[in-house]
Amino acid sequence: SEAYIDHALQYISSNYNHIKINDIATYIGINRSYLTIIFKEKLEVSPQEYLINYRMRKAAELIKSTNLSIQDISSRIGYENQYNFSKMFKRVYGLSPRNYRDQTI
Repeated sequence: SEAYIDHALQYISSNYNHIKINDIATYIGINRSYLTIIFKEKLEVSPQEYLINYRMRKAAELIKSTNLSIQDISSRIGYENQYNFSKMFKRVYGLSPRNYRDQTI
Protein backbone atom coordinates (compact mmCIF):
# COMPACT_ATOMS: atom_id res chain seq x y z
CA SER A 1 0.00 0.00 0.00
CA GLU A 2 2.99 2.34 0.51
CA ALA A 3 3.82 2.12 -3.19
CA TYR A 4 0.20 2.87 -4.10
CA ILE A 5 0.22 5.93 -1.86
CA ASP A 6 3.53 7.13 -3.33
CA HIS A 7 2.24 6.73 -6.88
CA ALA A 8 -1.05 8.42 -5.99
CA LEU A 9 0.72 11.41 -4.41
CA GLN A 10 3.03 11.79 -7.40
CA TYR A 11 0.05 11.64 -9.75
CA ILE A 12 -1.83 14.23 -7.70
CA SER A 13 1.12 16.63 -7.66
CA SER A 14 1.44 16.42 -11.44
CA ASN A 15 -2.27 16.47 -12.33
CA TYR A 16 -4.14 18.06 -9.40
CA ASN A 17 -5.82 20.69 -11.54
CA HIS A 18 -7.76 18.32 -13.78
CA ILE A 19 -8.31 14.98 -12.06
CA LYS A 20 -10.99 13.14 -10.17
CA ILE A 21 -10.50 10.45 -7.56
CA ASN A 22 -11.40 7.71 -10.05
CA ASP A 23 -8.55 8.95 -12.27
CA ILE A 24 -6.07 8.42 -9.42
CA ALA A 25 -7.35 4.92 -8.70
CA THR A 26 -7.26 3.99 -12.38
CA TYR A 27 -3.75 5.38 -12.78
CA ILE A 28 -2.36 3.26 -9.96
CA GLY A 29 -4.45 0.23 -10.91
CA ILE A 30 -6.74 -0.19 -7.90
CA ASN A 31 -10.40 0.51 -7.26
CA ARG A 32 -11.64 3.69 -5.65
CA SER A 33 -12.76 1.95 -2.44
CA TYR A 34 -9.32 0.48 -1.82
CA LEU A 35 -7.72 3.85 -2.57
CA THR A 36 -9.93 5.42 0.09
CA ILE A 37 -9.04 2.71 2.61
CA ILE A 38 -5.29 3.08 2.17
CA PHE A 39 -5.44 6.89 2.21
CA LYS A 40 -7.36 6.87 5.48
CA GLU A 41 -4.97 4.26 6.90
CA LYS A 42 -1.74 6.00 5.92
CA LEU A 43 -2.65 9.70 5.65
CA GLU A 44 -5.72 9.84 7.91
CA VAL A 45 -7.77 11.63 5.23
CA SER A 46 -9.78 10.47 2.25
CA PRO A 47 -8.33 10.94 -1.23
CA GLN A 48 -10.96 13.63 -1.83
CA GLU A 49 -9.91 15.57 1.28
CA TYR A 50 -6.27 15.23 0.32
CA LEU A 51 -6.93 16.52 -3.21
CA ILE A 52 -8.98 19.46 -1.93
CA ASN A 53 -6.29 20.39 0.60
CA TYR A 54 -3.58 20.07 -2.05
CA ARG A 55 -5.50 22.35 -4.40
CA MET A 56 -6.12 24.88 -1.64
CA ARG A 57 -2.40 24.94 -0.73
CA LYS A 58 -1.59 25.62 -4.39
CA ALA A 59 -4.23 28.35 -4.47
CA ALA A 60 -2.82 29.96 -1.32
CA GLU A 61 0.66 29.95 -2.88
CA LEU A 62 -0.67 31.62 -6.04
CA ILE A 63 -2.65 34.18 -4.04
CA LYS A 64 0.47 35.13 -2.07
CA SER A 65 2.99 35.05 -4.90
CA THR A 66 1.12 36.39 -7.95
CA ASN A 67 -1.27 39.09 -9.00
CA LEU A 68 -3.52 36.62 -10.82
CA SER A 69 -7.22 37.23 -10.37
CA ILE A 70 -9.11 34.93 -8.03
CA GLN A 71 -10.97 33.60 -11.06
CA ASP A 72 -7.69 32.75 -12.83
CA ILE A 73 -6.39 31.01 -9.73
CA SER A 74 -9.65 29.11 -9.38
CA SER A 75 -9.31 27.88 -12.95
CA ARG A 76 -5.65 26.98 -12.61
CA ILE A 77 -6.23 24.70 -9.66
CA GLY A 78 -9.17 22.90 -11.23
CA TYR A 79 -12.29 24.78 -10.18
CA GLU A 80 -14.47 25.90 -13.07
CA ASN A 81 -16.84 27.67 -10.70
CA GLN A 82 -15.22 30.52 -8.79
CA TYR A 83 -17.98 30.51 -6.17
CA ASN A 84 -17.31 26.84 -5.32
CA PHE A 85 -13.60 27.58 -5.13
CA SER A 86 -14.13 30.56 -2.81
CA LYS A 87 -16.45 28.56 -0.58
CA MET A 88 -13.93 25.71 -0.29
CA PHE A 89 -11.02 28.09 0.26
CA LYS A 90 -12.90 29.77 3.09
CA ARG A 91 -13.72 26.38 4.63
CA VAL A 92 -10.03 25.43 4.63
CA TYR A 93 -8.44 28.79 5.58
CA GLY A 94 -11.25 30.60 7.38
CA LEU A 95 -11.00 33.55 4.97
CA SER A 96 -12.20 34.27 1.47
CA PRO A 97 -9.43 34.24 -1.15
CA ARG A 98 -9.64 38.03 -1.43
CA ASN A 99 -9.37 38.54 2.34
CA TYR A 100 -6.50 36.03 2.45
CA ARG A 101 -4.66 38.07 -0.20
CA ASP A 102 -5.32 41.29 1.70
CA GLN A 103 -3.84 39.79 4.87
CA THR A 104 -0.70 38.51 3.15
CA ILE A 105 0.22 41.76 1.43
